[in-house]
Amino acid sequence: MNETQECKTNEECKKVALDRFIDSFILFKGERYQAAVYMAGYAIEIAIKAEFKRLIDKEIDKRKIIDIINFLAEQQSINKEIKGWFNSTHFSYPPKTLLQLFEFFTKITLLHNSMHNNAYFKIIINPKNSYQKRDKNDSFHNLSNYFEMLNKWKNVLYDEYSEQNNYDFKNWKVEMRYSVGDVIKHDAISELKQSLKFLEKELQIKNKILILIKKELESSIEEEQEQNNKEQNNEV
Repeated sequence: MNETQECKTNEECKKVALDRFIDSFILFKGERYQAAVYMAGYAIEIAIKAEFKRLIDKEIDKRKIIDIINFLAEQQSINKEIKGWFNSTHFSYPPKTLLQLFEFFTKITLLHNSMHNNAYFKIIINPKNSYQKRDKNDSFHNLSNYFEMLNKWKNVLYDEYSEQNNYDFKNWKVEMRYSVGDVIKHDAISELKQSLKFLEKELQIKNKILILIKKELESSIEEEQEQNNKEQNNEV
């Protein structure tokens, strides 16, 4: 495996994501809540990469080529002649004659030049550098932007797409990974549960260790609630 990459395939990324999540739980058990949240976030980043690997490797029907071109061309100032060519009956893929091949190369070059700054294009070509959002106040990865792009790619790639296929990931507090203050146990449990949910639901990881971790997290929630109830009763 390339040393500069955690993983290169969907299955490799799923394994790495699972390993990082287990690491986060071990940190949680050691009451290293800040580190546990950070590692749980890392597991999510690798899990998202796994989803991109899955989408990138998906075989595309010829009819889908037009949908993808139209998707990438949306909101772009593309030459109307180029867009019209791809939508016309003259568009043949793959080209059948030498002339069609040369014409195809010309149009593809023009299209690529129009697309290379498109966020939806860049995130597939180089997701590591195209999903980050940084300014003077922020230093964390913009996961919500990543999910938005994943959902839209799922939309254009799948005929059976429906709203139910959207990634359900609304409560992740990404800024907590880089917070200055201490992360309390309650917040750590919440973040680990979100990470666990993504691994199980989106990546479809079936693993006995995850089942055990889920039970322990639920047990921790119950213990925390009992402790809060005791404290409230003592105050009364």
